Amino acid sequence: MPNRQYREWFALSVIVVYPFLGIWQGLDFTDTGYSLTNYALILEAPKSVLAFWSKIWLTSMIGAGWLAVGHDLGLIGARFAGALTSYLCILFSYHSLKRYADRATLLTALAIALIVITRGRGKILNYNNITAVLLAAATCL
Repeated sequence: MPNRQYREWFALSVIVVYPFLGIWQGLDFTDTGYSLTNYALILEAPKSVLAFWSKIWLTSMIGAGWLAVGHDLGLIGARFAGALTSYLCILFSYHSLKRYADRATLLTALAIALIVITRGRGKILNYNNITAVLLAAATCL
């Protein structure tokens, strides 16, 4: 039994700490810069953003709302929001799957999934993780 408790503790520690490890790593001017520009411009000049990327308007509106709340946080704030979406996804997945596996196994599987999905980078709030959270929430409900 102590082995199971250690596995649970370790998996839970990974789930809590790992999303924040990549927040402080370097800069990225590809998708990250594009997404942050969309979030900044969606409310100011919606035609400039929606003309080409109308299919991600919900992500842009959520990102604009996040930037409005923590405007001074910039890239760190967007990565913090990405960590929060990871937490939400793990939480919804846990609640959806807890009937099918014991706690230690499920937490270990979710910790591994979190590591594989984020791959050590500070993920920002984007259409990939928002979609994952919404799908996990729908599965949970």
